[in-house]
Amino acid sequence: AYLIYTSGSTGKPKGVVVSHAEIAMHCLAVIDAFGMRSDDCELHFYSINFDAATERLLVPLLSGARVVLRAQGQWGAEDICGLIRQQQVTVLGFTPSYGSQLAQWLASHNEHLPVRLCITGGEALTGEHLQRIRAAFTPAQFFNAYGPTETVVMPLACLARPPLRPVRAACRSAG
Repeated sequence: AYLIYTSGSTGKPKGVVVSHAEIAMHCLAVIDAFGMRSDDCELHFYSINFDAATERLLVPLLSGARVVLRAQGQWGAEDICGLIRQQQVTVLGFTPSYGSQLAQWLASHNEHLPVRLCITGGEALTGEHLQRIRAAFTPAQFFNAYGPTETVVMPLACLARPPLRPVRAACRSAG
């Protein structure tokens, strides 16, 4: 189906081949886990160089939902929030830091943009990010997702609820 390169965080970047069956199975599981619906509308946020971009494009389409593609280039918070409002976006997927920036902009303008579902990934979700994003978008469901490229986007997603506690290693390193 596609070839994508890892970030190289554990060494040299390498190409990972993802088969049609793997991405199809993953997307169907995500539709079920996140409760994607045909009346949803998702703003596609991620760069196509990031494996989550494939998921966040295919999942809404496979569930019959609309996908809003933003124009290329840097978009400010005002532009993104305007697009969310104009297109009546119900599903947002972004990095925690970017979601927090949007939330700060909304708070500074005494605005609020309710959505049904928020999904964060690509970096650590802090308690501060969670509070800001929840206050600005009041999602009915909020998931934080994680996974290395080699595992087909994200094998781990959990409901993000306050209070967040730091995630520690499940076991000690053998080294």
